[in-house]
Amino acid sequence: MGLFDWLGPLGFGGSPKRAAWDLAPLDRQPTAQVVDVKSIPLSLPNAALTVRTLVHGPGAGAFIYGTGNGNGNSAVAACLAAIATAISEPELSVYDTRGGDRVEIEDSALGALLARPNPYMSLDTLLAYISDCLHVYGNAYWRKLRAGDPERGNVVELWPISPSMLSPYSDPSTDDFISYYRYNSSAGYEEISASNIVHFRYGIDDADHRLGYAPVRRLVSEISADAQATRYAERLLANLAINGLTLTFDKDSPPIDQDAADGLKARIVAAYGGDNVGSVSVLSPGATLTALGFSPEQMDLKELHRFPEERVSAVLGVPAIVAGLGVGLDHATYANYAQAREAFTETKLLPLWASLASELTTQLVPDFTSDPNIVVAFDTDSLRALASDANADAVRLKTLVDAGILSADEARAEIGYEPSPVALRPAPTALPVAASARLVERLDFPKRARNGKLEEKAAEHLPDRYETLRGESLPDCEAEILTFLRSQERRVLRRLRAGADTAHDLVPEGEAILLGETLTPLQLRLLGDVSRLVVAELGVQFTVDDPGTRAYLLASGQNIVGITETTRSAVQDALIEGQMNGEGIEQLAKRLLGLPSFDDARGRVVARTELGTSQNYAALTSYRSSGVVSSIRVLDGDYDAACAAIDGRVYPLDAPPPALQHPNCVRAFAPIVDAAELSA
Repeated sequence: MGLFDWLGPLGFGGSPKRAAWDLAPLDRQPTAQVVDVKSIPLSLPNAALTVRTLVHGPGAGAFIYGTGNGNGNSAVAACLAAIATAISEPELSVYDTRGGDRVEIEDSALGALLARPNPYMSLDTLLAYISDCLHVYGNAYWRKLRAGDPERGNVVELWPISPSMLSPYSDPSTDDFISYYRYNSSAGYEEISASNIVHFRYGIDDADHRLGYAPVRRLVSEISADAQATRYAERLLANLAINGLTLTFDKDSPPIDQDAADGLKARIVAAYGGDNVGSVSVLSPGATLTALGFSPEQMDLKELHRFPEERVSAVLGVPAIVAGLGVGLDHATYANYAQAREAFTETKLLPLWASLASELTTQLVPDFTSDPNIVVAFDTDSLRALASDANADAVRLKTLVDAGILSADEARAEIGYEPSPVALRPAPTALPVAASARLVERLDFPKRARNGKLEEKAAEHLPDRYETLRGESLPDCEAEILTFLRSQERRVLRRLRAGADTAHDLVPEGEAILLGETLTPLQLRLLGDVSRLVVAELGVQFTVDDPGTRAYLLASGQNIVGITETTRSAVQDALIEGQMNGEGIEQLAKRLLGLPSFDDARGRVVARTELGTSQNYAALTSYRSSGVVSSIRVLDGDYDAACAAIDGRVYPLDAPPPALQHPNCVRAFAPIVDAAELSA
């Protein structure tokens, strides 16, 4: 069925069902007579079947611009945006739960519909719209469009309808909980059978169990208070933070009556109000014109916004720090942001995903199968916010190995590593022993002791500590990268099934941004760990300032675009080969699913490379911030000619060599305080 075969998302097709008016209508009575929708001309403004409906959707104007709903408030909008952005992170799929295991069903008609609900909207778009509607109205609706018979045909498209334009009604002559839904517009109304609507609810409204309740409507007082604070600030700024002007006369001036006072006030307002604020005043002798204003500190109105923001955040279930509200950012750190994000996922998103999946299973799955084992569910197993703490797992396993409870190979298997052959020496993941020893022999580092004296060989433990730090950080870094690659693989497959057919559409530039967001918390934590090591070894107290941190993140992230381009190139090669073989969507999906770009081996290489790069840039940043390091010595292995060529060489601190020479490179930088070492 084409778009213009049914003339819009509200295509009524056939004779609509007619039923008695509900004895207790919800919020409105019909404002027009029942009309034959086929007689509505396409040029009629606001008609249900106009192209305007296709572009804006029914009731979109009132919803988008926040008329009377509170979603025009910035704090509410921030929370709604946080939920709408996160709601589409896990993939929505069809599963068979027969036998107690949940097995994804490939190539199902329902799965294809969910991947592409209609020709103009993606599933991500519809889920974000559901999220907004649920929180603003308490209800969200999808209309089912069927092929052939409008009541019993196969469901081929899903379209959203604004809750402001749709209401459930119950026929009192039947036992139906909901007999039909009434779509209202200025052109009339249409009765849509309950079987053609997927109705999502936010809980249950105690006043009408057919509806959900709207959290935003519980925030009327807080939204009003926040809006008043904003308007108050706007009025102050419009008057250059001047509350008003006061005209006084000295004691020798003759008194004036009320008419004269009113006249003077009008003249002052005309002369110095509006666009004339700041004009030069000329007063008669004895008169004084005084401006009452505020200092910048007195104009700090954040406390007026704090209470409403706290209530908005609590009611909508979004931690203030996640929504970016001021009340949450006052004490924000990367550590508590991660904790807040995890709490947000567990307490808000998981129940929301479960509720949406349950409604789809109940209201949409029966249109495709009568098998009770078939369900729709979100795949939440690989969510970043719920990923296990790999570092904690590594510490736990090390304890079990040290206690003799587990063997080393058993511990390696638990975290996804192959057993290590005893006869083979593993490839080094940190500094070569010879380089570490040479550091102790050839470099003398002054260390400032508590009594003010300098101690020799202050940095003799830095190489070993860098090696230990890299080993401790590697499991956590690998876990994050592997989680990202699995999620990226799912996103690529979802875009393929949604109609994307080029490598740039399947792996857009936004993937580099997502990778950067994955690495940034790890890089910042590594910078803090390395800085503390340098402080302890050099005995010099320092902190890395904001410009230094930004420069460090920029340098550490230099490989992100290249990693994304490598993935895109592999996807492009797979597409070309598959298309040359005449493969369809699902065959291409299986080809992409087996790409090495998404497997664990590549994830571990990327993790080791990015960890080594970030650690070396963290060391350089710390040395610059210390104020006492003038140069560095390169410590590298002799596993290839390029590394062996610069092993042991000294470089100025402001002109270091590349952080790594190749993937899995073991290069490290040791600090030199004495500039005379440059000639060594």
